[in-house]
Amino acid sequence: MDSISEYIIVLSYMIFLSFSPGPNNILCSVNSTKYGIRKTLPLLGGVISGFFLVGFTTSLTIEFFKEQQDIVENMKYICGLYLLYLSYLIATDDPENYKESVDNLESSLKFKDGFLLQLINGKIIFYYIILMTTYASRFGTDYSIKFSLLVAATIVGFSATSSWMLIGSLLRKFLSDSRKAKITNYILGTLLAIVAVDLVFHDEIMEVM
Repeated sequence: MDSISEYIIVLSYMIFLSFSPGPNNILCSVNSTKYGIRKTLPLLGGVISGFFLVGFTTSLTIEFFKEQQDIVENMKYICGLYLLYLSYLIATDDPENYKESVDNLESSLKFKDGFLLQLINGKIIFYYIILMTTYASRFGTDYSIKFSLLVAATIVGFSATSSWMLIGSLLRKFLSDSRKAKITNYILGTLLAIVAVDLVFHDEIMEVM
């Protein structure tokens, strides 16, 4: 293995992308805010299971991905539009859904919702492609290296999404106020929209900056 600095760089990459606002974190935060931690655990389980599956599949097929740049390029536009749609749903959500009694609310997102989201989550796919190419190559070519990075990424991802879920649950009482809930929905919806725009126009934005 290389020096400790390489581990720090890879870990920083995982932490920065995992804890930054993204569809997984924001959806778990919104769901936890509205329905509480207990009813968000299935969504979290689906997110992490799908997250691991996408990473595992990418680690096995990364050489194929390298030869399919057109597919990857078009995928980001589809994912960007989907994230914009989700941001609209969040921003326009009825504040009256925030109630003291969780039992009276509509059903929360399920395991399958979180799992299926990962299969079309462009951010996760690009995340793993970069992890399994740029970073994995710094430590060697053995598959065990890719699998170790996959396990580490899953642990960091679980920690990040769980943190966002906890924050959402703690804010539930605060957001029982309709006005505060509406403002928060707009903020979360806007954050997700920014993620969508960055996903599609990341290179252009970097050039301007």
